[in-house]
Amino acid sequence: MPTANKFAWIFESTAIDIGSYTRWTTLGGYNADDTGGPTQAQIDTSQINAAKLFFNFYQLNATLNGTSSSLNVDGLSRYEPQSRVDDLSVSKTIYKDNGDLRFDIVTIYRFYDGAISSESNFVGYGVAPGVNIVFNALKRSVNDYTGSKVYLYSATNRTDSSAYDKEVKLGYAQISGAHFVCECEANAQGDGLGSYTVSPSTASASATHVTQNDPSDASIDSFTFFTY
Repeated sequence: MPTANKFAWIFESTAIDIGSYTRWTTLGGYNADDTGGPTQAQIDTSQINAAKLFFNFYQLNATLNGTSSSLNVDGLSRYEPQSRVDDLSVSKTIYKDNGDLRFDIVTIYRFYDGAISSESNFVGYGVAPGVNIVFNALKRSVNDYTGSKVYLYSATNRTDSSAYDKEVKLGYAQISGAHFVCECEANAQGDGLGSYTVSPSTASASATHVTQNDPSDASIDSFTFFTY
């Protein structure tokens, strides 16, 4: 793992009411389906994971069509964690895309299940509510008959769907200790139906074309972080 220079910082975040989203989770694992309030351990874990992802994230690790693949922050202007400290002169986004893998870490959010004016509604920290995808893995089959997609984010109003050529399922996944809403999609194109496996809990999706036997698969496996 790469080693970063040590630095001091003050934890800053943006408050948001996530009550309007049908599916959401904090990075500590408290989600929209839970009853009662979050534990202090869940809140503390969400804060630790938020800081790790925004400041210490180095690499996204995945499996694409059976082969290990990765994408890291090398070459970005904000490569070093200390350069990610809030600065109005630079973009807050840590973004990279190679066509198969992408990460887009925008900022840290304080999640409130209700009005942000009441601290009793605070449930923990998250990233990228709404349509913003934080991490994704996409892979087409060799002959482009099938496709598999895995997305990670913190809150959404998207829903499961199923059709003759596609299946989409949402759920919750834990990657390297951080909790996410996970959306998995598998699809097929051309003359024939597809056979699909979509598993949000394992952040994986796969598809096989029933006439062409042309499979694709994608999974998000882990993150690599800077050490000090």
